Amino acid sequence: MSSSVKFNSFDDRYVHTTDEQPTIIAVSSGIATKKIALIFGAIVVVGIIATVGVILGVVILKKDHKGNDQPPAVINGPIDGKWTYWDSWSDCTVTCSGGKQRRTRSCTSPPPMFGGNSCVGNSEEIRQCSTWNCPEKPWISRKPVPKIRFVGQSATFCCEANGFPLPIDFIWFKDDNLLPGMGTNGNLVVSSIQKSDAGAYYCKATTEAGSVTSERVTLDVRDTSYDTCNPVPTVKEETLPTGCYFNDKGNSKSVVNVGKCPNSKCITNTLADNGTCEDWWPPHCCDVSQTETIEIECSGGFTYPITKVISCKCRENVINTLLNGIAYGVQNGTRIPFVRGEVMIDGEVKSVTSATGYFSVNVLGEVSRVVMNLRNDRSGQLLDTKRVIDISYGTTTSIDIHVPLKPAPKTFNTHLGFDIPLGMKNGNSATARLSIAAGSVVDGNGNAFDGTANARVHYVDQRNLEDLDEMYGELRFTDEEGDSVDLETFGMLQLSVEDNSGTPLYVNGKIKMSLDPAPLNLSNEGENLHLYSLDVNTGKWVDQGLMPYTSSSGSSRKRRSTGGNLEGIVTDAIPVIDLTQIVDNIIKVSYTRLVSLINISLSRPRIYRIITEYRTVVSHDVVTRHDACFVRVKAYTDFTFRNAADGVRIIAATRTKNGGPFRGKMSMITNNNVNSGILCMPIFCNSDVYLAAEKNGKYYASDNHILPSVAESVNVANGTQVKLNSDYVNREGPVFLYQRRPQCEDNAFSSFVFQFAPLLKEGERNSLSGDNVHNQINSWYTEPSTSPFRRTCFMKVKVVSNEHTLRAIGVSRMEYVSNVPFFGTFQAPIIWDETTNNRREKAACIEFRCPGRLIDGTNVINNIATLLRVQILSQEGHVCNITNVASGLNITRTSSILGGGFEFRADPNDNYGVGMGVFIRTFPFETARSTCRTGLDSTNISPIMKPNSNPAVELECII
Repeated sequence: MSSSVKFNSFDDRYVHTTDEQPTIIAVSSGIATKKIALIFGAIVVVGIIATVGVILGVVILKKDHKGNDQPPAVINGPIDGKWTYWDSWSDCTVTCSGGKQRRTRSCTSPPPMFGGNSCVGNSEEIRQCSTWNCPEKPWISRKPVPKIRFVGQSATFCCEANGFPLPIDFIWFKDDNLLPGMGTNGNLVVSSIQKSDAGAYYCKATTEAGSVTSERVTLDVRDTSYDTCNPVPTVKEETLPTGCYFNDKGNSKSVVNVGKCPNSKCITNTLADNGTCEDWWPPHCCDVSQTETIEIECSGGFTYPITKVISCKCRENVINTLLNGIAYGVQNGTRIPFVRGEVMIDGEVKSVTSATGYFSVNVLGEVSRVVMNLRNDRSGQLLDTKRVIDISYGTTTSIDIHVPLKPAPKTFNTHLGFDIPLGMKNGNSATARLSIAAGSVVDGNGNAFDGTANARVHYVDQRNLEDLDEMYGELRFTDEEGDSVDLETFGMLQLSVEDNSGTPLYVNGKIKMSLDPAPLNLSNEGENLHLYSLDVNTGKWVDQGLMPYTSSSGSSRKRRSTGGNLEGIVTDAIPVIDLTQIVDNIIKVSYTRLVSLINISLSRPRIYRIITEYRTVVSHDVVTRHDACFVRVKAYTDFTFRNAADGVRIIAATRTKNGGPFRGKMSMITNNNVNSGILCMPIFCNSDVYLAAEKNGKYYASDNHILPSVAESVNVANGTQVKLNSDYVNREGPVFLYQRRPQCEDNAFSSFVFQFAPLLKEGERNSLSGDNVHNQINSWYTEPSTSPFRRTCFMKVKVVSNEHTLRAIGVSRMEYVSNVPFFGTFQAPIIWDETTNNRREKAACIEFRCPGRLIDGTNVINNIATLLRVQILSQEGHVCNITNVASGLNITRTSSILGGGFEFRADPNDNYGVGMGVFIRTFPFETARSTCRTGLDSTNISPIMKPNSNPAVELECII
């Protein structure tokens, strides 16, 4: 059946419809026309428009439910548009943590025609979706702490973790053995402790997003006694200066055993666990109990006292863990300080750097590692940076932080995206590229930013050793079992984006890292390189996935080629799933080369390869590691190599043989209370390894290593570095395979070791009462270190000499108190300005006992002056004489065969000042010493010695 309708001034036109398509049956006219035919469901709309634009009419033919044509309707005039039904919602843009869905409709049912109105409303709707949190790999928020207990007591270890979902199930291990059913709520209670309970404990939390393992902590179990401190002091031998000796029953000795208490954590039998996570009592440490005074006699009549420790005991004490450092960048060989920047430790602002980049932080709790963030350099020349720093509980850790210079901005249009080659410094060929997708930059509110932006990209090129000093964090990854696994770097970068006014912008999309394998001597496939990013809150590495090879032709090739790249994508919040299974205490892991990532708010992608390869089945205590070795290193207080040194940073840089790229750089801190001070540094086997040691910015050196005859090593950099060939792996060391780490750490296993000592000895205070006794008449300090009223006093002495083994000795004694003649002595190193090549001009900051108050039990004596006797002693027979004294400073000169010395009376009512070279401060020791070294009466302090800045006394030494 067909229907017809008549149009004015036109012949009749007929439209026949079927279910498949409309058909125009009769169209004829002397005027050229255009036809419009649209179908919307069961409605067919046909329009005929004259070429002259005159609207003539529209026929709407409808079909009944059987598909038969119904009589047409004639509509004269315009037709308003109407919306179609909404399309289905699109897939959510993300699977978790809040995304968006879209649906659309169009104004085509019918469209506006012949002057009709458009549809009113929106053609697109957006709604939130997947609003639940993404699975977040758990992280340890409360760490267990070490415990010391007597037999029969109890100990509580606590473990808490955060993440999503919130971890609620925990398992505990002792010496890598599962403790079934114990501590499942996070708290492990060990009751009625026996000697067999001693060992290393750690917890593991698991959720659907992955697993995390805490650091190992020890339970030290002792037989019942008064306290856990050994009353017999350890041996500490002191070599006396040339011409000085100790009269031991008629025998003149140049080496004296002064004894030492370990200053380690301890408990007494009056302290018992009450179920708290941390010990409820104040800190106790093994400290000096009894001493005796030994008088050292020197040629020419100069004498000074030193203290010998007779016994030790456990006593309540203030334990300070200090992190001191200086942060700076280097440009054309000149240091640029990190000025007035914030120092954040584990997410909290703890300090501000000085104008010279110096900082000091008191680290709370028994922690062995902190995550430090330096940000907001006021000079505007340096980038923010992150470091993961190993520290030693109860000691002072010092570190130099090389901060990247702020790169010149690269301007780009966010609508077009960003692409830049990396690694072209010093004429090198590019090894990588960084790309930001078009339209992926947003402002701080998450709104799309379309316009001109500036990107700053800092790249760490593993071909340059100096670049490794600016690494973000360390090349270390903590695996699921809590073990530190070394990473081999193939590049590292830091990215920041800002608008033209300097306001930060953010990347809300994918960042692509492309690595050219050819310059790095990598095969296209089989290397299993992964891309990682650093979580700055935890210092842990997060895997962003494998970097597959993509050839320029679009196909994958297994031969080495520069026609393609290894590509990795940094995305937002990728969960890391734990694929391990524990079956009968055996961990089953898929055969894979493990690797890890860095996530710095999506702004710092880096490339790493881990050196560890796990077999298909791995037990807790047997791990096969290829290409991983350890090297044994030890630091000493001086070149007698008798006494191990605390708080020395050992650095190991590994380089591909024959001058290839550096593979990584590691650092660790010595601790005399662990493995007798031995460090086993992780290195790569079959490589060239460079070892160095430093403390407080001062390098250690040695040419007296204890090595097998066939070991290959050579001293470089004026003896401050050792270059060794790690091909040589000996059963007895000092290079060990990974599996032999216990033998490496065992001091009794063998004597082979690389050993270092300071070129310039640290200052050493020898107080007659001990540093922690404040209420005796001969106490060096009358206030504890935590008191804001504690004073520290220094005198600055300049020395001009070519000898580098000089010592400045200051003897402090009381005026008008005859029954207690001495407070003690301080031996100060004589050092030069390390920022210059002038080593002839040096200076010493000699600490002396501050004048003023004396405390004898309950009796307080005020306004007592201190008499300071100073003598410069030489190991090479040099004689030093005074050449100048600061204006207004009164001293009494002394003379002997050892050369000129002097005595200074420190008046309790005179603060002197920087102009006289006498510094009396209510600062901590390190800070007060820094004011002396810089010679400045301000907070713009630095640990770098400035010999010509306000010395009190000047001497010149000749042979």
